[in-house]
Amino acid sequence: MEFKEELKEIIKNAIFHTVGTNAKSYLKRFRDNYLEFNSFYISPSSKINNNINVMNENDKEIDIFTSDATYDQFCLVLTAFGYIKNVNGNWKIINKELSTKQIADNIFSKSLNKNVSIYRQSKIITLLVNLNIINESNYQDFKLKGKRTNQVKIKNLKAEVSPWEKDVCLDAELITYCLKKIENYEFIKKEK
Repeated sequence: MEFKEELKEIIKNAIFHTVGTNAKSYLKRFRDNYLEFNSFYISPSSKINNNINVMNENDKEIDIFTSDATYDQFCLVLTAFGYIKNVNGNWKIINKELSTKQIADNIFSKSLNKNVSIYRQSKIITLLVNLNIINESNYQDFKLKGKRTNQVKIKNLKAEVSPWEKDVCLDAELITYCLKKIENYEFIKKEK
């Protein structure tokens, strides 16, 4: 019980970012369309046809997004998990396969990009939801804030749980590892 109280103080007023599409969909899209390439970028002609045409390093189209927001969230999720990084406006694929522990290490690292850090801390929060440390009866005690709202709904927290959180929950050592990391993690918070 004392541990939950300690967590409440660490997490209280933390910003939670909802991406709308569960990370699982973006990770599947990445595995299906990108793994045989080293980098990708948006085609300059994307501004003309209103679709986001994604090209590989050989200037071949490999994917199409229907909005900037969806493409941006796709890149945010992959960056947060540690699969890609932005290099001069193009995306370099830095990992094609990661273990659950490697993803945990990436999730618990800070980024110079505040949006990536907020998304990473959101994954930490959804891990706590999947562990039932944050649940229906206590989630309001954590006073989680949305990026644009002052309250986060429990159904949104549950909807954001990805395969990573589920995989962590299958490994007692990894659960302990992640919970210890939370004790020293500095959450980005929204004060009033």
